[in-house]
Amino acid sequence: MRRALALATLVFGIAPASSQPDGALRFRECFQDVGYGPTACTPGRHIIGPTAVEISHDGRNLYVTSVGGLVPGVAVFTIDRRVGALSQLPGARGCVSQTGASSDGGLCATEARLIQPAALAESPDGRHVYVVSANPSSTIVTLARDRLSGGLSVVPGSHGCVSARERPDCVRVRAITRATAIAASPDGRHVYVTASDDDAVAVFTRDPRTGKLTQLGGDDGCVSADGTDGDGGVCGKGGGIDDPTALAVSADGRNVYAAGGLSDAVAIFARDGRDGALRQLAGVAGCLSASSSRTGTQCGVARGILYPSSVTVSPDGRNVYLASWGGLIAAFGRDRRTGALRQLPGTAGCLVDPGWSIQGCAPARLLPRPTAIAVSPDGRNVYVSTDGASAASPPSKGVAVFARSPSGALLQLPGENGCASDDGSDGYAGACASVPPLALAVYDLTVSPDGKSVYVLADALAAFARRGSDPVPKLPLLRPSR
Repeated sequence: MRRALALATLVFGIAPASSQPDGALRFRECFQDVGYGPTACTPGRHIIGPTAVEISHDGRNLYVTSVGGLVPGVAVFTIDRRVGALSQLPGARGCVSQTGASSDGGLCATEARLIQPAALAESPDGRHVYVVSANPSSTIVTLARDRLSGGLSVVPGSHGCVSARERPDCVRVRAITRATAIAASPDGRHVYVTASDDDAVAVFTRDPRTGKLTQLGGDDGCVSADGTDGDGGVCGKGGGIDDPTALAVSADGRNVYAAGGLSDAVAIFARDGRDGALRQLAGVAGCLSASSSRTGTQCGVARGILYPSSVTVSPDGRNVYLASWGGLIAAFGRDRRTGALRQLPGTAGCLVDPGWSIQGCAPARLLPRPTAIAVSPDGRNVYVSTDGASAASPPSKGVAVFARSPSGALLQLPGENGCASDDGSDGYAGACASVPPLALAVYDLTVSPDGKSVYVLADALAAFARRGSDPVPKLPLLRPSR
């Protein structure tokens, strides 16, 4: 292991751990699909065209959805929890694909209903993994998880699939056309899915034994921008959810937050713990938007939101963070009783890539087109993946690293500790740690449950060790404005 770390330091220019502040990342290893040919990364199977990454709640496994190589699927890795190192399960246990074919010419488990995997979520009890498809014939596929090995197996028949279209092997459901994100409630009783074509959030109950999903009836089964389910039925009507791209459930299970892409908004819902139904908070507390022209007067006003791509709730429930493809991060204080949000005051309320000029937002490095945002389990740090595809910014890609204060304000770590990029640049005059495997595009990231590792999904899967033993930087205590 020491030899591998020394090689990473030599090849990729990563600073030794002793010189890094709390929350800084140190590159450990990478996997890249065998279809790319020889690379500096360990060969992996079925990770061409990756879309999302998820770690199991027990920290034993990592899963990657992909759409490339003509055969959509899910790759399965084990995690050495002592050091965070990855190993793909051998043979057909290492992947599930639509045809049963693997990108290395071998075999995967076969699940024909995996159409175009866009996102996935594991149930909190570790028994099932749910995969949604971003396709007009969208499906939500249920895979059974072996809690010892982490391997995934097909759940046959209607227990294993719901679909936006008639299929003999799926149950027809509403408001999931071109699904974009999925999340399970902390108690494991409910599953929520956003759908861009239906401008909706769909609501399901979950059978913990079989994993089967059942949509709530009537307008409890979905919330949509126009109050319809896209198929002649009704949903509850909600604001700020035009083209929803992401969602998050608070750790206390009280609230669900959805990012509205075309609304430039975050929508706030109270969750009924009994049946899982969602009720948007009343009036302008129900959504916050930076674009009144897109939402009218139905949302409260916020800064630093421009086509949001990812939303997350801090583990302590005090903050919500929204990353936007427009090169922005918006930071909110959360009322833990009601779930209502108030943007942090002044420049603590939003960060912006220097290539953009957004009044009232503080500049932050390596923020062109953020794709995902995550808070470490200890709440000390926030990590943002960026893919660099922004007309206003140079094309550096990677991950930006922030310290988080008790109020939720973010302060980027200094110098190379504040970012890791494919070319060692922050896109401007500054430097980041150089990690070439982050080239081409960066799609997603996740932090391990023990907080020791961060995994960044690019066209290669990059694993980082996270430093967490140094004192938290002393940041000013800022309170949400009233």
